Amino acid sequence: MEYVVPVKVGTPGVTVNLDFDTGSSDLWIWSSELANAKKYSKTHAIYDPAKSSTAKHAAGTWNISYGDGSSASGDVYTDVVAVAGVSIPNQAVECAKKLSSSFLSDGGNDGLLGLAFSKLNTVKPQQQKTFFDNVMPSLAEPVFTADLRKAQAGSYEFGRIDTTKFQGPMAWVPVNTTQGFWQFS
Repeated sequence: MEYVVPVKVGTPGVTVNLDFDTGSSDLWIWSSELANAKKYSKTHAIYDPAKSSTAKHAAGTWNISYGDGSSASGDVYTDVVAVAGVSIPNQAVECAKKLSSSFLSDGGNDGLLGLAFSKLNTVKPQQQKTFFDNVMPSLAEPVFTADLRKAQAGSYEFGRIDTTKFQGPMAWVPVNTTQGFWQFS
């Protein structure tokens, strides 16, 4: 199971359904650079930087592997990325050129949006900031929350804590960022 969120990328833009991932820091999407991209366009939204007036090719490549053995790699662009009406210009957008077979057979998402700390970003030679790090200065509070429920709609919120979604006092604990993940004792 995965939870996907509609994200608009580019101008005029394409809406892609991204899997928000707190365990990685790359924002990558299915792109026109992928072999057989036209074939996959029947089941996936495909980002084509040539069709976006705000896309700029950036120096660098990316290559990510996940704990389940899946992987993705490709080139890097910058473009406008909008989540729930909040737009960030010049966000690093990693265009998939190669995807592992598990991603190619997954019809549920058009890429991932990493919400871990930027130090895990795989772009080389220059790591890129996550969407959250880029949007944080414009938020009322530097926080995001996830309310994910089994077999029903959930939500992510950026910049505030919705106190109607829990009961009792909020507990605050220090986050251990040494490995780049959201870890706490």
